[in-house]
Amino acid sequence: MESAKKHFVVPLLGYPGLQLTKTTVLQALTDGNAHFETVCALVDRFKPDGIFYIMDLTVEAEALGAKINFSTNQSPSVAGHIISSEQDLKNLPIPDPAKAGRMPLFLKVMEKMKKTLPIPKAAYVIGPLTLAGEITGVKNLMKILIRSADFAQKILEFTTEVSKGYARALVEAGADIICMLEPTAVLVSPRHFSRFSKPYVEEISQSLRAVTVLHICGNTTPLIPEMITTKVNGISIDSVVDLVAVLGKIENGMAVIGNIDPMKAMVFDPPETIREKVLSLRRRASSQEKTFSALCHKSFSTGALGQKIGHSNFILSSGCDLPPEVPLENVAAFMAAGRELLGPVS
Repeated sequence: MESAKKHFVVPLLGYPGLQLTKTTVLQALTDGNAHFETVCALVDRFKPDGIFYIMDLTVEAEALGAKINFSTNQSPSVAGHIISSEQDLKNLPIPDPAKAGRMPLFLKVMEKMKKTLPIPKAAYVIGPLTLAGEITGVKNLMKILIRSADFAQKILEFTTEVSKGYARALVEAGADIICMLEPTAVLVSPRHFSRFSKPYVEEISQSLRAVTVLHICGNTTPLIPEMITTKVNGISIDSVVDLVAVLGKIENGMAVIGNIDPMKAMVFDPPETIREKVLSLRRRASSQEKTFSALCHKSFSTGALGQKIGHSNFILSSGCDLPPEVPLENVAAFMAAGRELLGPVS
């Protein structure tokens, strides 16, 4: 391991910041000012090496006309499905991110982040397969993948255009990183992933002048060989996956992001245990980490767009988005342990 390597420490913050601004989930996801203030409060308090805005997996489905269930202190969910036939699909227009649903709210949050925050700024978009499940119903989608590959392809081509358009708008608004959330992919086989998710994720990634990350929740161990050959700059893996083994398979400098348990560790462990788990993960990862060779946005270095950076391809993070109830002292312990062993990014 090169001693000169630098490391990013970027937990998937968002919801715990609501404690800092005394804001509800509903307020943060429907009021751009409350959302932005929460993001800024997180940066001020914990000083991560990059910051995501607050995750919401329903933005694209809502922009397409799906009904969304909102709750005061729970993440929203898609309540109804809007595609049951090819004709339904033909009747759906691609949403304009500047006008549709709450897409403009998130664009404005990112614009403010760009103007205010000096660290890399990350946005989320829903993955094509996951958006397909939201608008058709996941059970129905699984049947379509098996019984009607042509219809599945049409749905995925459509959802790819939706996510691509939104991602481009977020990059224009100031996002340095686009993280594609593809949790539905954990339900399919590697063969189906390579056919019904991977090429569409790659299409989005290759259309963007930004760092791209693929995140799939849960036990993605069977999918790892496909994930690490997907044309993205990094993969984000959950706590049930052996991160060190994944690092050992990387040959191209792709970033591996993770993977402290966001619930069992970050919610329930005391700070000292979190420190021990972070240090243990970093020590084990050090034998397999390489140089992160992505062509990155200038926010990552003093160079211009396209300059390679000499950071480790292991990015210390949580295995998934942190829930609102994570004690703030646990986030502080996570960051302190990351700094203690890894050192801050200059």
